[in-house]
This record gives sequence, C-alpha cells and structure tokens, in this order.
Amino acid sequence: MTVARWFFALLAITGLVGGLGYIKFTQITEAIAQAALIPEHSEATEAVYPQSTLYAPQTQVIGEVVAPKQVELRTEISGRVVNLGFKPGDWVEKHQLLVQMDVSEETAELAAAEADVELAAIKFERAQKLRSTGSGSQSALDNARALLDTSKAKVGQIKSRILKKTIRAPFAGKTNTTVLSVGEFLGVNELITQVVGDTDDIWIDFKLPQHQMELAIGDEVTAIGADAKPVTATVIHRDAAISTSTRTRVHRATVSVSDLQLIHGAFVEVLVPAAPAKDYSALPSSSIQSDSYGQFVYALAQDEQSAYRATRKDIADLQYLGETVLIGQGISQGDLIATDGGFKLSPGMLVELITPQTQQQISSAISAGKH
Repeated sequence: MTVARWFFALLAITGLVGGLGYIKFTQITEAIAQAALIPEHSEATEAVYPQSTLYAPQTQVIGEVVAPKQVELRTEISGRVVNLGFKPGDWVEKHQLLVQMDVSEETAELAAAEADVELAAIKFERAQKLRSTGSGSQSALDNARALLDTSKAKVGQIKSRILKKTIRAPFAGKTNTTVLSVGEFLGVNELITQVVGDTDDIWIDFKLPQHQMELAIGDEVTAIGADAKPVTATVIHRDAAISTSTRTRVHRATVSVSDLQLIHGAFVEVLVPAAPAKDYSALPSSSIQSDSYGQFVYALAQDEQSAYRATRKDIADLQYLGETVLIGQGISQGDLIATDGGFKLSPGMLVELITPQTQQQISSAISAGKH
C-alpha cells in the first residue's frame, strides 16, 4: 500500500512538472514568434562620400610688417637746433630740410679755409711758372702743391660737418611723432624722426625653426591681413645662416600694400607650409568620433539584403579646417561615411540613410576651411 502511494505521488509530480514545462515552452515559443515580428533596431544618419583634395599642412608663426623704404634719422654730430623744416607726422618730400643745427662756426671756418685755398692756388701757380723757367726748385713746387691739396681737403671737411648738421629727408615719406624744439641741443646719435616711404609692396619678416620644412625663394605663404583677410605673400629672401641664440632662420616675403592693409611695424599672422602637399579625404567634422582607442568614423556598407550597416574605421593624420576635417589615413574615396547622427551608431548596426550632404556642400566647406 505504501509503494502504491509513492507511485501515484511520483506520477502526479511528473505530470505537474511536465505540464508546467509545456506551458513555459509554449510561452517561450510564442515570445520568439512575437520577437521575430519586431523589426531590427536601426538608427537614422546622414552620410557622404569623402572628397579628395590636395592640401599642404600649415603652421602659424608671427611675422612683422617691414616697409622697404624706412629709415631712422639720427644726429651724427652734436649741435643746437636753429630751424625745423617739418612737423611730426607730416609728409615730407625727398631732400626736404628737416633739422638745421647751428653752423655759424663752420661757416666762418669755411670762409677762412676757402681764402687759404685761393692763396695756396696763387702760390702753386707761381711755383709752376718759376719751375718752368728754371728759377724755382722742384721741392718748392711740391710744397706748393701739397699746401693747395691740404687747403682743399680742409674745405671739404668743413662742408662735411655742415652737411651733417643739415638733416634732410632721404626720400619722400611720412614722419613719426617726435618732440623737437628750436634751441634744443642735440647730442650724438639722438633720434630726429623716422621716415617711412610710400611703396606698392611691403615686406613681412618671419622666423622659422630649423626643423621646419625649408622654404625656397618664390614659395608662397599666407598672411592674415586687416579684417582677418587671407593674403598670399611670396618669399623673396632668407638669411644665409640660422641664429645661434634662437635656432631660427629669418625669411622675408613680399605682398601688396593694398591687399595686406597693414603698416610698418605691425605684427601679422603668417601661415607657412609644414609639409609637402598631398591628397587628403575631406569630410564634415560631425563625422569624426573618438574613444579611448583613438579617432574613427563609421563607414556604411550594404549587406546581403541591401541594407546599410555600420563598420568602424580608425583614422589618422587629421587636419582641421573650420567645419571640415581632412583625413590622411584610414578611409578611401569609395567609402560612404556617416556624418550627422553617426554618434548613435555601433559596429554592425542597421542604418537608415537620410538625404546625404552633396559634394557641392563639402567643396564649399573645404574652400572656407582653407581660408
């Protein structure tokens, strides 16, 4: 009797477990069937094909605008100012008198020296006549010639001092602001004014470190002129040696004054090539993703059902030009790259394409980015 009870109990338990298993199996089967009816998760994104562009990476340095015709006028000898021929900030003409220092003493000395020249000339002429007749000696003639030459040299010295005290503009130009007064005593090497001439072109001097790519005469650089306007300048000179104190080399470029619209002494940004030009793939900056492994993009490729799926592609050698990114390594021109919305993707994800950006839009971005 006890065995029968155990048998029926076991049979009941087995039936119960089997029934519950069947019910669960039926529920799972129905859930799988229902899940099969739910579409695969996808994300919508824009996409574009990269555009090939030739680009030379650039580096920015600070240059200085230098006027081809500019000079600081300083005193060579001391003296008292007796006349001013200009006002600070005036435009002056070539050879215009700027400062006249007192030359009254030199004028008196010049008169005496010119009188000595006349006397020495008379003595020399007399010595010549005497020598020609045999009445005078060669030594007397030589002494008379030496006296005449010495007298003329003294006149030249005095005239030179007068010229050094008479300061004139070496060329037409605009003067700088200075403080000078009639009666003021000026010492040696004191600044009179700076004259900056008017020219069609102006120079830009800039320094490049010795490890920078070599620039040759005739190479072009980009200067950022007034109102942030990019202007092309041409290299016309470079120093023969590298500075031992800064390990830099001075380069000089020329550019039109009307294009640059900056004056002598101004600082200017200069963009110089950092490497030879090469082909890059241009994409909108919204296509670039980053994680702990580096930067990457999502390329979209069709599967067997012609549906687009995302594939990660690591990239390198990036150049940012505003809203455009130039990529040197990692993608090819035939890759369809996710842009806006690409941050929502993951490898293998189903992608729904929105109307992609046009090549014309990318071209405009590249053009704007380069400037």
